[in-house]
Parts: sequence; C-alpha cells; structure tokens
Amino acid sequence: MGPPSPQVFLSVSDDQLVRLLIASLRWHLGDAAERPEDEYASWTDDAVLNSCRAWQRLRTGHWFSKTEAGAQLLAERVTQAGRPVDGDLVLDSAVIEQALAARTGGTPPSVRLARKFQRQILSGLELIELRRPG
Repeated sequence: MGPPSPQVFLSVSDDQLVRLLIASLRWHLGDAAERPEDEYASWTDDAVLNSCRAWQRLRTGHWFSKTEAGAQLLAERVTQAGRPVDGDLVLDSAVIEQALAARTGGTPPSVRLARKFQRQILSGLELIELRRPG
C-alpha cells in the first residue's frame, strides 16, 4: 500500500492554502471561459461541490468529500434561515442542492450558475486572504 500519507505529502500553511485555492478557482474559471453559459455540462456539479469543499476546509480546518462539504454547507444555510453565513458571503443554496442531486442522476447546475457560485466562493477566499495579518 505504501507509506502513510503524512510521510509522502507535506502540509501547507493556511496562508499558502488560501492562495492555492484562489489560484485553483481562478484557473478553473478561466478554463471554462470558452463554454456557453446557458449550457448544462457534466462538470458543473463538481465545480460547485469542489468550491463547497474549499470553503468548508478553510472554515473548519478539515477536508471533507465534495458531497459531504456541500451537504454541510447546505445544512448550515438552512439553519440560518436564509441569512448569510460568514460575513458578506452569500451563496445560492439552490445551486448546492442541484449539484448534490446531480450526483444521483439529477440535472447539474447550468454553466452560468456554476460559474456564479465559483465566483462567490472566490470572492470569499479573497476576503479571507485580505484579512490575514502580514
């Protein structure tokens, strides 16, 4: 099986992680620029749930599966009675619901909605980066 993962993979600081997640989201948004926004694509549920995963990692300090991160974030939003969680970040719960449903055969979010969601997470990550000391 190989050595334990901590012996193979180095941890990065939270500051480095924020920068890496921002770079990743920017790359994914740039990579999708050629696709029409009104189309449905098989990658959009992954895009939304990966964004949820990044956000939950920074909020909780733990990595979760894509579906678990999406479900957690959705549950938190429902319990907040529609109010934003984490300051200024406002996410569309319906997009998270649609991405989760796509995992079991539902229609994935449109490219437009997935990109909008990714941009919202990106904005939240950029705010975190700006607020970090140093």
